[in-house]
Amino acid sequence: TSGQALFKIKGTPYLYLMNVFYSSNMNRVYFYRCNIDTMVWEVVYNRSDNPGPHYRYYSGWAYDENTGKIYMYGGYYSYGYRPTRYQDYADLWEYDVNTNTWTRIFENSAPGTRYSMMLFLDKESGSLYVYGGKYHRSIYGNTSYRSTMWKLDLNIRVWREVNYAGGPTDLAGMAYTYVPEKRGVYIFGGVNSSGYLDYFWFFHVPTETWTRIYGVAHPSIKEGAGMVYDPLTEEIYLYGGSTGYGGSNEFHVFRSKEMRWRNLFITPDAGERNYPAMLFDPEERYIYMTAGRGPSGIWRMHIPPRVSPLTPKIYDPEGNATDVVYAKYGVYTAVLPLRLINGLSDTKGAVFRILTSHGEVRLYYNLSSSSGEKLYDPYEQVELINSSHTYIPWTEGGLLNITFRLVFNWSFTDESLRNVIFDALPGDISGDSVLFPELFRVSGDLTIKGNPLIEAEWQGTLTNNSWVRASENITFTNISIVYSDNPELSPMDGSCFLSIHDDEGNYYNVTHRRGKVFRVSLRAKNTTDSLVLYTFKVGGIPPERDMSDTLFYLRVDGTPPTPPGALLIHADGIEDPQTSSDNDTELFVAWNPALDPHSGVAGYFYSTVDGSGTTSGAFTEEREITVEAPGEGIYVIYVWAVDRVGNIGMASSDDIFVDMTPPTFLNPRPDPSTLYPFTDNVQVGITITDPFGAGIDQFSVYYRYSTTGLNGFSDWNNVPMEASELTMNVTVRLNLAEGEGNYVQWKASDMAGNVNISEPYRIIVNTTMKYPRVTLLAPENNTLLSAEDYITLEWSVDYYEPESVTYDLYLGKDLSAVTSAVPYAADIDKTNYTIAHLSPGTYYWKVVPKAKGWTGWCTPSYMTFRIAYTTAKGLELEGLPNSMNIPRGRSKAISITLTNTGEANEEITVTINSELPDVTISESSFMLLAGESKTLQLAIHVPKEQRIGLYRIELIFEGSQGSYARGNFTVVVEEYQEVTPGPQEGKKDYTFYIILLIVAIVGGALAYVLVKKSGGGEEEEEEISPEKLEERLYSPEISAEEALTPEEEGVEAPPEAVEKVPEVAEETPKEEEEISLEDAWSILGVRGGG
Repeated sequence: TSGQALFKIKGTPYLYLMNVFYSSNMNRVYFYRCNIDTMVWEVVYNRSDNPGPHYRYYSGWAYDENTGKIYMYGGYYSYGYRPTRYQDYADLWEYDVNTNTWTRIFENSAPGTRYSMMLFLDKESGSLYVYGGKYHRSIYGNTSYRSTMWKLDLNIRVWREVNYAGGPTDLAGMAYTYVPEKRGVYIFGGVNSSGYLDYFWFFHVPTETWTRIYGVAHPSIKEGAGMVYDPLTEEIYLYGGSTGYGGSNEFHVFRSKEMRWRNLFITPDAGERNYPAMLFDPEERYIYMTAGRGPSGIWRMHIPPRVSPLTPKIYDPEGNATDVVYAKYGVYTAVLPLRLINGLSDTKGAVFRILTSHGEVRLYYNLSSSSGEKLYDPYEQVELINSSHTYIPWTEGGLLNITFRLVFNWSFTDESLRNVIFDALPGDISGDSVLFPELFRVSGDLTIKGNPLIEAEWQGTLTNNSWVRASENITFTNISIVYSDNPELSPMDGSCFLSIHDDEGNYYNVTHRRGKVFRVSLRAKNTTDSLVLYTFKVGGIPPERDMSDTLFYLRVDGTPPTPPGALLIHADGIEDPQTSSDNDTELFVAWNPALDPHSGVAGYFYSTVDGSGTTSGAFTEEREITVEAPGEGIYVIYVWAVDRVGNIGMASSDDIFVDMTPPTFLNPRPDPSTLYPFTDNVQVGITITDPFGAGIDQFSVYYRYSTTGLNGFSDWNNVPMEASELTMNVTVRLNLAEGEGNYVQWKASDMAGNVNISEPYRIIVNTTMKYPRVTLLAPENNTLLSAEDYITLEWSVDYYEPESVTYDLYLGKDLSAVTSAVPYAADIDKTNYTIAHLSPGTYYWKVVPKAKGWTGWCTPSYMTFRIAYTTAKGLELEGLPNSMNIPRGRSKAISITLTNTGEANEEITVTINSELPDVTISESSFMLLAGESKTLQLAIHVPKEQRIGLYRIELIFEGSQGSYARGNFTVVVEEYQEVTPGPQEGKKDYTFYIILLIVAIVGGALAYVLVKKSGGGEEEEEEISPEKLEERLYSPEISAEEALTPEEEGVEAPPEAVEKVPEVAEETPKEEEEISLEDAWSILGVRGGG
């Protein structure tokens, strides 16, 4: 305690009470010592030849038991009265117990004047430390506090200020005790400018740092208490102190292992004391106390010896000391040290209790049987593997280490630091129970280590928000389970699991293997364009929990791309328009992109076989490729798309004909080996064929000819053909020369570009010879003949006598009959031919003459006749006009009547042959009973784009019994005249009907005037026929007024007809509707007009 100190001198029975007293009669300083064997006090004076320090109060004291030297620093003394004066000291003295000698080391030390300070000796470094204290600012008092700390190295005797961080400030009158085992000093309480304190601090010498200790149930505020330390139990005893004048008898013990204060109530106590001198003798286990303004004499209290549990140690499976225990990590070792005084008989064993929020785990070790067991563990939080003990004897007592090897099975979330209770069971001496707070921390929280590496079956490594194929196999890897606070450690095999969950509640579990990364395979959802959230969970230690910081989103694409668009195979480059054939095997293929609105198109497969939905083709990311065909023939290329997740679409295809063989020339005409008779204007022909190729290019046929031999050829002349075909018969007429110097040569290319030139063909011309020619005579064209009669066909022949010519007759009900290769009758030797009983219908016929090996022709090229039954059979057609005018973009309808005049019922079939595209009849087949009539509606529509001109329409009615009727008429297509709406804009335009009305009136008037002029019909004047009038009305060159005026001038319309015209607008129906001509007459009040 600052002010005075009590020391036990090693190897002697003496207790030294250090304070400087002054004897005025002897003029010497002295102090006291007590022989504890005899309990007798005696005064120790300084040697007369060795003047010591001046007497003083509240000095600092320290003792080095190894050297027997006591150190004193500072203090003060007071003198005088009213006012009292104060003298502060800054000197440092050394007292040698062995020689009873004082030595002043410093008169004015660097720390400066101070009293009620802390002074202690660190034996290991051989240094004195001075901290805190007070000082008087003047000789009349007025104290202040010091907060600095100084260190004196006794070996070199040099002061150094200690620059500590934190710690108490401006402190004096504190209780303190130095603990050699910890190389530090504990201090409690004291006073500063703020008042009395109850702070509890520890200063660590090696690091020169302060630590505040928040012990449970600590004593109240005070200054001047006494403090000692028991190294056996590591306990600190605190006695007395006050908050003013006088003292207290409070007695406390601080159990440092438990970090807890306890209040001791001892009877009798040592009285109320302030600044007492206090000492603990570890050998005799007595606490000695005296002075401190309390009862006189020396007091002592015995502290019985007991087995002392020391701080347990926890070692991890690798043998390293740790304060963190990982659940299910491995086998931990808990070492429980016991300090014994006499030997193993001091104790019977120990109980190790671990306190958790889920209850207590209690382990017991029986020293006599050298075995351990679990006494209590309802939640199976600990697995006891084995236990043992070792004993290390010392000179006095020894150290007993009890060892438990444990696996911690915590299956709940992280706990805070764990408290344990270490019970040392009594043996020959007392036991002890120590609570070690926060001995170790439980760590059971797990997390995922590593960034998930996600690999898809098709596209490989994925990133967040990547696309995957619907139902595609996905593998999550590159992650492992570790402890949250130590990613280098992971639990034991099989102790936990990883699960991956999607947002539909599906999950996949995999058991943990230490040191191994997980590989979790699962199937993507079978949907399209859905954003799927995958979350990771870890279970087992503790129960399953979400890894909220490990989320992964994938998008699912279950829709394949569309087929590529506009796939074309080009012959000689992508820009080449030729896409149907090629004359070499190098082909160029291009296409438009396939569409995939989800993951996007990754590329394309192509092949010569349809690989839709598969990967059986060559792959490209481009949309243009070059391929090599194996040879001639039709070469098909299929192209299909694959998206970025492996959905494969359907193929588009195109084909091209690889043709490397040019066209050939056959059947030159005329035959080069024969004479060409009759004329110098020769019809020359050739057959060009490409039967197994791409077909002959219709624009590539050329000829050239010569009339002067092989060296006189003309330029090449093009022969336009109607279409490209595999075989062409080409014919041209040439003006050739008489004789053998005529040659013709042909050139053509196929659609693939293969070109061929024929050999020159010679043509020998003899103009003295002629072809035979037939003229068809009877029956006349389109004659109707009776099916009951014999039909005789007649013709004539030119250039030859008839008997020198034979004839082939071609006959049939179809036009193709006259172009057939097989005649109806062949080699007829006369100019007529009779046929009996032909069935009803229309027949086409022609005759081909043959004479002297030459085949002639007929004129006209063919004729027709009709066969019908004339007895009790017949059809009559009425109501068909000769012609009509229809503007472009307009329509007309007419009614026609068909009557069955025969005696038999007929199934009628109607055929329409029209040069206009849109002509329909109300019924195209129907039953017509004998003697009955049927009215049909014929509708004609002229498209707006139809060319202006004259068009023919033919109607053919054929009965099932052979009856027949036919009629035709013409349609004049003219320009449609747009009428500008007048005041009644938007309403029905009746101009046409008005004009017809006026025409009728004017026509009647004209007829009347003309008759009058001619004297009753003596001279006929021109009349305007309805057909002529309609033609004039629709003529684009004649106005409506001109159309109404007869070609002969001077005729006016009757006034009453003109007056009727304005009424039309008034009586016109307001709703837009179609009306007939009769309705128009009715509106004007006229009946039977025209």
